[in-house]
Amino acid sequence: GRLDGSARYQVEYSKNLYLEQMTLGADLIVADYGRVHVTDGTLTLDNAAVHLQSTSTNGAFLDFDGAQALLTGTGEVLFEGNGAANWVRPITADGVLTIDSGIAIHGPQSGLVGTERLDREVSVVNRGRIAAEAGSNVSVQASSVRNEGLLEAQASQQLYVYNLTNAGVGTLKLGGTGSSLFLDNLTKL
Repeated sequence: GRLDGSARYQVEYSKNLYLEQMTLGADLIVADYGRVHVTDGTLTLDNAAVHLQSTSTNGAFLDFDGAQALLTGTGEVLFEGNGAANWVRPITADGVLTIDSGIAIHGPQSGLVGTERLDREVSVVNRGRIAAEAGSNVSVQASSVRNEGLLEAQASQQLYVYNLTNAGVGTLKLGGTGSSLFLDNLTKL
């Protein structure tokens, strides 16, 4: 299916939206405690944005089922709201979430790509851009994180990457004074 139009679609507080074989051609807002559940594992953005707007510790979620989940197309996932619990995550045990090359995941608020619990066996492959920008700290954490794209911290923000398996393949970038990149929360670059 496809969601199009000039208006924004919204997932309200404590509501779930289940997507299967879906292309977003319009923006989608996910309110605090709202959840988008991609049941077949693939979400395609067609010049669209998913706005995760956590306002508390409840979170705003973009969840992917499947052994080989994929966020693809051209667009962005924005961490918004005034909370830090904006999450993009693979939820199938031993699942791999791939962020494709036309996708950017970034602030202006804080968020997480991967899993909130390091004891969960899931992996993230980044071919796009994941960035901590003004006002945000971003964590990319999984049992395995492979970066084939850009991991970036800008404007005095922090990017935390747990279990990076290939530091020499993708690009790690610091922009601006005071920006930090932490690998496994121990090494500061």
